[in-house]
Amino acid sequence: MPAQHERANAVGLTINPEARVHAERRGAGVLEARAGEPLDVEVDVRNEGYVTSAVIAAVIAPAHGVQLTWSSDGLGGSLTETRTVRLIVEREGLVDIALSFRMPFEPPDLGGRDRVDLLVRVSG
Repeated sequence: MPAQHERANAVGLTINPEARVHAERRGAGVLEARAGEPLDVEVDVRNEGYVTSAVIAAVIAPAHGVQLTWSSDGLGGSLTETRTVRLIVEREGLVDIALSFRMPFEPPDLGGRDRVDLLVRVSG
């Protein structure tokens, strides 16, 4: 496996030619963060549809005190690229953050394949 699959804080996205998004967690374990400080999670995009529109990222499920920053820039149209999702968690403890990724004007995936869960241990 390539080294990118070994990163504990990585998410993989595959966009198929029909512009459907499949998300997966790469690496295992609990991510570590400090309350109120940014946690950057790398997102490896495999763009099999060579789309150039923006991917929409959102926090789903009740995740109070979680802020997400994600670029609204369109993809470059190449097969692979890396983006970063920045999370800021305000509360301490073990936090389950569910993220969803989709293309504009596409409905969320009914099977949940566009979602990934990140477990984050937040300290003060």
